[in-house]
Amino acid sequence: MPLAMTAALLSPATQAYTIYGSGVHSCGWWTEEKDKKSDDHYDAAAWVSGYVTGAAAALSEYTFRDTDVLAMVGYMNKWCSENPLKTIEEGA
Repeated sequence: MPLAMTAALLSPATQAYTIYGSGVHSCGWWTEEKDKKSDDHYDAAAWVSGYVTGAAAALSEYTFRDTDVLAMVGYMNKWCSENPLKTIEEGA
């Protein structure tokens, strides 16, 4: 299941939950931190991998076995550059 499909299944519009950590930041922030090669960007990448892992567990899906953190970061880099006003959680 692609990351975007997971986001659709767990989209903020359909779920009532609170986001903690890096997921609350905008994609504009993600891109700025990536460009600075900051520790915050690496923390945000770890947050995304944990979020995707949690989503897979919540959905009882084992569909992410063929991906890795670098692929997730690449996806987020592209998605965030195209959606700077969205949140990291929305992209994940």
